Amino acid sequence: MSALLTDDTPTIQLPDGTFLRGMSAGVDARLSAFLRTDVRLREEADISHFDASPVHLLTTSALAWINGRGGLKPCADVRRFRPNVLLDVASTNSQREEDGWIGQRLEVEGSVNLIVTDTADRCVMTMMPQPGLLRAPNVLRAVAREANGRFGVYASVLRGGRLAVGDFVRITPDKP
Repeated sequence: MSALLTDDTPTIQLPDGTFLRGMSAGVDARLSAFLRTDVRLREEADISHFDASPVHLLTTSALAWINGRGGLKPCADVRRFRPNVLLDVASTNSQREEDGWIGQRLEVEGSVNLIVTDTADRCVMTMMPQPGLLRAPNVLRAVAREANGRFGVYASVLRGGRLAVGDFVRITPDKP
């Protein structure tokens, strides 16, 4: 199952290829049948969400940094932070290099072009149990203590395309 937002309306694609347009007649019944439990799709205007950007980036050096500072290994698993892209950044001193990329472009193999816009706020989801991971309140505590609750960076898409494991990423100052 996948979803996207089109004109402020969610469109959900079921594994059989069926598209369901949010809030339209029959969506609740189709989702309930697919999920085998009673569900209702509703707008959440009063709930704060931290999906503030189309892309969330995290680096391997940042994961090493938080594990070293918070003594979290292996609790600070990349799956807890749910980035769209994990960049393998070799760093001799394990740090949060992406924090210095604000306002810079990331060009991926001549295809995708992103601009890093801000550091990412972390929420309670980082400590919640997930498949293969137990509840770990120490993860959010460490990010709050060591990084003021911000970990990873947000980016906007300047030119879309396909990404693949092993693609080379070049970081350059933004060009007007």
